[in-house]
Amino acid sequence: MQQGPFFYPDPVFGWTFYAVLLGFLAVATYTDVRSLIIPKALTLSMLGVGVVFGVVRGAWMGSLIQANDSSLVVWHFARSPGLGALDGLLCSVEGFLAALVLFFVLWRIGLMKGGDVKLVAALGAWLGPIIVMLVVLGTIPVLLVLGTALLVRKVFRRGVQKTVFNVRGKAHEDNLKKARGPKRRAEVLLAYSLPVAVSAGVLLGALVVHDQLHPVPAKVETPNQQASTQR
Repeated sequence: MQQGPFFYPDPVFGWTFYAVLLGFLAVATYTDVRSLIIPKALTLSMLGVGVVFGVVRGAWMGSLIQANDSSLVVWHFARSPGLGALDGLLCSVEGFLAALVLFFVLWRIGLMKGGDVKLVAALGAWLGPIIVMLVVLGTIPVLLVLGTALLVRKVFRRGVQKTVFNVRGKAHEDNLKKARGPKRRAEVLLAYSLPVAVSAGVLLGALVVHDQLHPVPAKVETPNQQASTQR
């Protein structure tokens, strides 16, 4: 058995999946850029909706495979709607855990924020372990572009405009939280949610187009089956 060469069971479903997910990522990026915080309610909602999409996608793909007598499988084993839903759920869980473990390690060594961990883990529930890792790899060139833009900006504006936060003691913690919004543009440019959104948008859009060009193989009838159908 071979895993299906398609990610979306239907173009309308594919573009709906794409629009809803990019909507979540756009909101996450907006809040991250403005306040350097990604709300937990947003990532939890994204996680829940992603699991639902995963189950529906698996069931739908399973029905297509079953109807076409294909040797393909949805993810691990499924070739029917019921098992496809279970397979889709497993795909979501595996994607969530893979992203969570990787980004938890990055968070522990100080390379990521807690909100980034929750965002990418929720994204894993939408995409499964393989696709979410491809999205993560796709963030690298985006980060390089943003880092270059930041470097150029520093060259042109060094010493002209600076923002300094001088926090003394616990009494100033509330002021620091309020000041997160207008933090330096450097921190805004390096908000990880932005490259995640860009990478996911490009990759998932390409998958929609690919699946429209390469649908599930149609059932091929043998001469005996064609003859029995014509009787």
